[in-house]
Amino acid sequence: MPQHLQDLSNERGLVFNIERFCVHDGPGIRTIVFLKGCMLSCKWCANPEGIGKTPQMAFLPEICIGCGHCAEVCSEKATFRTSDGMISVNAQRCAHCGSCVAVCPSGARLMYGTSMSVGEVFEEVCKDLPFYRRSQGGVTVSGGEPLAQKSFTYSLLKYCSLHNVHTAVETCGYASWGTVSYAFEFADLILFDFKHIHPLKHLKFTGVNNQQILENLKRLDAEGRALIIRVPVIPGFNATIGEMEAMASFAAKLKNPHTCHLLPYHPLGNSKYSRFGRKPVFQPDDELSREQMQEFLAIWESHGIKSQIGG
Repeated sequence: MPQHLQDLSNERGLVFNIERFCVHDGPGIRTIVFLKGCMLSCKWCANPEGIGKTPQMAFLPEICIGCGHCAEVCSEKATFRTSDGMISVNAQRCAHCGSCVAVCPSGARLMYGTSMSVGEVFEEVCKDLPFYRRSQGGVTVSGGEPLAQKSFTYSLLKYCSLHNVHTAVETCGYASWGTVSYAFEFADLILFDFKHIHPLKHLKFTGVNNQQILENLKRLDAEGRALIIRVPVIPGFNATIGEMEAMASFAAKLKNPHTCHLLPYHPLGNSKYSRFGRKPVFQPDDELSREQMQEFLAIWESHGIKSQIGG
């Protein structure tokens, strides 16, 4: 293997999941690589296991058989047996060392975050090469946030590109322009999250304002990059006629035409929070109706933007 390919292949990152045979998040059949770490803290996040930048242990009590092996090996005494004989975890004391994961016979302990090289990830990607070619699919780097691991993202995208695999990234767009342009140099398609138009409301619900995000969106557009604008439609955050109108108006002023995907809020990720000893922070009273989504879709299309519900 040439040295430049060997160097790319050896680059390491922290991966918390790899999903194969996906038909969303880019064209065709895809493999999605989920990277750990995110700069945002969106209240509705469906992947809480991807936010932290280090490996995390998760506990699934519903499949625990109560054998107690985990408590025996826990040096921090974070895992213990309760008075009723059940196994419990003190999330604040857990060091996320993974020793309990190794001895759990039922799979009730999971470690989110594994150090992998670009070469190791590409081995997984290669398993589906025939399907990519037939469906015009490829690999999508997601998270978490790919920009949180910019060197690994750059190396993985370049390595896939050099092997003629279509590349896409899912991103919140929150980083310096230098980081964005470097990390995504070899991305054939960028799935760009556009969450809100107003900086203060964006700050309240995600932990950061959106000035840098919107500037990066405009610069990627000006460079002629292939983009899909993705709008998570969240009750109590941006799911109103006025807010959708403002966002669509902004997108319509970009220099190049881009497709918009409106992604309805779903609570499917809420069950994950208990695995880390946490409660979901976002539980809206109302779910979005089909009629509401159709109304929002009509707003985007009225601005001349090709749009659809779902990804």
